[in-house]
Amino acid sequence: RNISFTWADSTKLYGGFTGTESTRNQRTSDPTLVVLSGDIGISNDSTDNTYHVVVIDSTCQGCYLDRLTIKLGHASGSINSRDKGAGIHSLGNAEIKDVVVEYNSAASTGAAIYNIGSGADLRMMNCIFRFNNSPNGHDVHNANGANILIEGNVQIED
Repeated sequence: RNISFTWADSTKLYGGFTGTESTRNQRTSDPTLVVLSGDIGISNDSTDNTYHVVVIDSTCQGCYLDRLTIKLGHASGSINSRDKGAGIHSLGNAEIKDVVVEYNSAASTGAAIYNIGSGADLRMMNCIFRFNNSPNGHDVHNANGANILIEGNVQIED
């Protein structure tokens, strides 16, 4: 449950590929073709899913996530923020574009994204947040001086 896709330094991940492209310009606009899933144990049993599907490390400067889906994180822990940020737990600087964050749950807050610290700076463009669940009702939560810039069409669906 402690494993995550971790972005550090200037990591970039591009989705939207069907597998026949030879350049990034040939990919589709479909963010569901590349899926980062927290369902790491028994299929369809959320109690053994990873706490955070994606971690944006504090060393991340200019990290980039584009045209992919992040789903099925289960932040149900009680220590070290394991109860927040089931989809994305961000401590660094990243751009998130055309990303779907769905079906994540957190015991505290920020089921989709928990962005924390003065070095945490997210820029979100054309993202969809849907079917994320936390008792505080926050899909996205900023804490301790973190910043989020929202551009374009960002949707939150229940």
